[in-house]
Amino acid sequence: MRVAIALVAAVLVVGVSIPGEATRLRPEVTVSDDSIRLGDLFADLPSGADRVATRAPAPGSSVVLDAQFLNRVARVFRLNWTTDGFDDQVVVHRASQVIGSAAMTDALLPELSRHLPVARIDVIFDRPDLEVHLPVTSVPRIRVEYLDFRALQQRFRARLIVGSGRDLQRIQVSGRAIGRMEVPVLVRFVRPGEAIEGDAIAWLETRYESSHSDIIRSEAELIGKTPRRAVPLNRPLRHRDFQAPRLVDRGDLVTVVLQTRSMTLSTQGRALDRGGRGDVIRVVNTQSNRTVEATVTAPGRVTVGPFAAAIN
Repeated sequence: MRVAIALVAAVLVVGVSIPGEATRLRPEVTVSDDSIRLGDLFADLPSGADRVATRAPAPGSSVVLDAQFLNRVARVFRLNWTTDGFDDQVVVHRASQVIGSAAMTDALLPELSRHLPVARIDVIFDRPDLEVHLPVTSVPRIRVEYLDFRALQQRFRARLIVGSGRDLQRIQVSGRAIGRMEVPVLVRFVRPGEAIEGDAIAWLETRYESSHSDIIRSEAELIGKTPRRAVPLNRPLRHRDFQAPRLVDRGDLVTVVLQTRSMTLSTQGRALDRGGRGDVIRVVNTQSNRTVEATVTAPGRVTVGPFAAAIN
């Protein structure tokens, strides 16, 4: 209000005269730019009589112009209007485009995803009613100027730049960022030594924790594996609790296969280690008594390359 009165006082020096028919007051009006004009306050102005009366409130805000202020405006511009009492007033609303929490979340997600390696992140602001009002003509841009994320607390603080040019605003926001992910779980008991099949697996949505780096995230990481020990059903699973099914035990007699492009040779050996498919174990050749490293490929079967190194 002080700004409005000051602007009108400045107009008094100019001494603009706008004669004409009696004008009527508009009790309530919405403006879209940063000025309140005479035509916003008074109806039936003479042609060409519209002038800037005062400054508009901030976007999304309102101001009440009382009878005393309106009388001053009428005197400054010599309008044919006088108040009948102190109850006369005009409520002026400033139109705006609202930037709310949804748009702020969209701006924050790319930055938060650098800290939370999951497909879904729920952002919960400390102030759920947080919003920024921009002029209707402003470009509603949002940029993250600064972000601090604390993984253990799942909390963030950020500074956002909203708008552009002279309408630019910097705001501080804070809240929680909770990562959500779908992980495979077992829905039926699988004994240690039994290979896991697809019908034993379902999916569960769970909250991501910084301690979840060992969590199994894909079905492919489970299929064909076997539990090292009994694991709970319908719970996230960890890599360390599973292994490839044991195809060779220590002391087993195995077929050692040497395969090249032109020939395949085989001999008998004895396993010095236990292992599952793809594991590299030590095998001693029962004829030469030399030890080589071999890859487990099937139950009782291992493979060595053409340049397998004998180890003593």
